[in-house]
Amino acid sequence: MSRNEQEAFAWVEELLGGRITNVERQARWRPQYFLDLDNGAAVPDDTAVPDGTAGGAPRRVVLRGFRNPGYTTPDEAGARAMLASEAAVLRALHDVPVPAPELLGYHDQLGWLVMEHLPGDSELTSVEDPEQRFAAMTGYVEALARLHAHPLDAIRLDPALPRPATAREFAQALLDRHEAYYRNCGLTDPEPVMELGFQWLRANPLPSERPVCLGLTDVGPNQFLYEGSRFRALIDVEYGMVADPLMEIGMMRGRDVTYHSGRMAELVLHYGATYEQLTGIPLDLGALRWWTIAGPTLWNVFALPAAQRPDPTIIDTPFMLSYEVQQKRCILEGLAERHGIDLEPPRLPPEDPMQLGSLHQALVGQFERHWPTRLSDPLDAEFARYSAAMCRTLARGEATAAVIARDNMTELAEVLGHPPNGWQAGLAELTQRIAADHERDLERVIGFLHRAELRREYLYEPMQRATGVSVRQALERIPDPVAAPT
Repeated sequence: MSRNEQEAFAWVEELLGGRITNVERQARWRPQYFLDLDNGAAVPDDTAVPDGTAGGAPRRVVLRGFRNPGYTTPDEAGARAMLASEAAVLRALHDVPVPAPELLGYHDQLGWLVMEHLPGDSELTSVEDPEQRFAAMTGYVEALARLHAHPLDAIRLDPALPRPATAREFAQALLDRHEAYYRNCGLTDPEPVMELGFQWLRANPLPSERPVCLGLTDVGPNQFLYEGSRFRALIDVEYGMVADPLMEIGMMRGRDVTYHSGRMAELVLHYGATYEQLTGIPLDLGALRWWTIAGPTLWNVFALPAAQRPDPTIIDTPFMLSYEVQQKRCILEGLAERHGIDLEPPRLPPEDPMQLGSLHQALVGQFERHWPTRLSDPLDAEFARYSAAMCRTLARGEATAAVIARDNMTELAEVLGHPPNGWQAGLAELTQRIAADHERDLERVIGFLHRAELRREYLYEPMQRATGVSVRQALERIPDPVAAPT
């Protein structure tokens, strides 16, 4: 897969009229560079120039390439299309009263965009002070409310961006498109959680309407810039689209499971109050809970082929696996919230290494002590660190396999009403039963699947810690409003 980095650097110099004096590559899932240029000469007339960059002053910019295909989109063409959409959304945000970086240029053939670099930090989950996190998140959800309340007719949208007429039209089109992918992407292993999510969505349509808006889709902690306790700017708009605003608020709840900042229920209610002040439209908890289920069901589909058949050449495999198991759990916890089901966590066994424990230790040692001394590229060193985390997951799997397999098989037999002929065969039978009647034994099925996913997540904990993902953080439920006394 060609990335054309040197050609992209030359393009940036020609576009911005300066010479690159420093290149910093960010170690992350997609290629991204921070570039320093020795001057800020003129850019094309239709591209806004940030304050303070005119007249040859030094500037820093961000160069972003398309994501690694395989779990966000099925192929490189889809990943490139996402980058084009990201450029279009950055242009559109210029018309909205929320701070966001300026798009400075987009090169379709090379597969890169360049945008303004803004000051601030993005890793909110690394902040130890919970009050600081909450204050920054409060400013962020207020900015989301302003974005969602801004009329679409006041935004110069790229004609290529689909524009659904209603929230229900958007939800239906998204469901049809993503379920079609799920049904046709060649999965070999049964997926009872995903099947339950799709069957439930088909049986329970979106319960209410509100105006569609320009949205960012992937919102929540670590998706914006902040300085101290103050929200600074929106970033990371690669999934932006015209959407039901409550889709991304529901998905923000799920992102808080993966990147936990805390007090999510308060933040959601504050968003709702801010949006109502701007539009007169109150927060619909029923629709929000629908999207809390729909979000991880619809957007997790692209991770399934990569989770079943991981690509050993892609650095983000440990993150993808850590994310995929959590988003399945979010589906189940969203269903439990919607139906008032109390979930009981499983007993997680202590590690008891068996015959292969020493081999796991040796392999971890190779990735941590041998390979880093022979790798000059920091990204390769990071790859080795993630590989060590995968080894630790395999070690935990062997050290707990007897107990976890026994508990999973016992509970699966109770749900099916008979001992299955193996784990995969039992899950396949359960998936078929859900497809035929998803409401049958719903509480028992949700409880079993939730415990099974928590056990799998326990195995994946070493990968989660290595990639900065929160560990066994539950979806925070939002309480129903208390009726005023009569």
